[in-house]
Amino acid sequence: MSEKDIQRFKVLTDVREKRLRQVDAAIILNLSARHIRRLVNKLVSLGAQSLTHAARGRPSNRRYSEHFRIEILKLIREHYSDFSPTFALEKLTERHNLSVSKETLRQWMIADGLWLPHSQRKPRVYQPRYRRDCLGELIQIDGSHHDWFEGRSDKCCLLVFIDDATGRLMNLRFSETESAFDYMLTTREYLNEHGKPIAFYSDKHSIFRVNQEKHKQVGQTQYGHRKLEFKTFDKLEHVQQTQIVDNKRLGQVLKFAQQQQEEFEQQQQRTRSKKAPKRRAQQRALQTAPRTINPVLTEPFKASSRKT
Repeated sequence: MSEKDIQRFKVLTDVREKRLRQVDAAIILNLSARHIRRLVNKLVSLGAQSLTHAARGRPSNRRYSEHFRIEILKLIREHYSDFSPTFALEKLTERHNLSVSKETLRQWMIADGLWLPHSQRKPRVYQPRYRRDCLGELIQIDGSHHDWFEGRSDKCCLLVFIDDATGRLMNLRFSETESAFDYMLTTREYLNEHGKPIAFYSDKHSIFRVNQEKHKQVGQTQYGHRKLEFKTFDKLEHVQQTQIVDNKRLGQVLKFAQQQQEEFEQQQQRTRSKKAPKRRAQQRALQTAPRTINPVLTEPFKASSRKT
């Protein structure tokens, strides 16, 4: 019995033993006085079991048959074993014309071991990054904004170069802002004093990353140099992209694309995309002098404070 049934049993027992009036019991249980008399009569004749619903503990009359449940789980096990309940339900409705509620399918997959709830999954363990072995192997660079001069001057940024293996401060420089120009000057100072490290390690500051979408689309790096991009030359414009997305992760995408290619070749409809670059352009880009790809590789470093 639930807590509600236990409370109702105590109140009706008091009414039956004349310790509580029917009107007061109706107020406590939020029922009518007539229904209180009906419940007291059932309690006297049938006992405490009469207070619970007769269908409690019995299978629902609207439940799915066992044969239907086995058929659904068989299809999921054969074709959609790595699908989520929502995605599996979409494919069952689309390809097999079988309809079932999402939560029911989820409970069936959990009971059959085909799906593990997120609350029961083990947290992902990330491998720690250990310190490097040698001095100068990895240099961590970062900027710290603070009132370093304690009010005697304006707030500034301290650019710090720290060796990862030993934790030594390799180079420090005060600058007004954390800019690319100041990082270049500090890097030049470090290279002149300690030589070239194997790698630098920085955060995701906008100086080290391209955050604007328009620059990503035109293929420009942070310092304005061209970046070579390799695209798919033979692009099937006649293939509907929605057909590939709908059949995602079904193991038939490559077979579907290959079949479409063969049909278009037979019908002489396979054409190249006008937006895709020519194959000869790729070869010319690779034969270009390194200076045009990255001028920093060939031109000497020249410090300048002029803004461009």
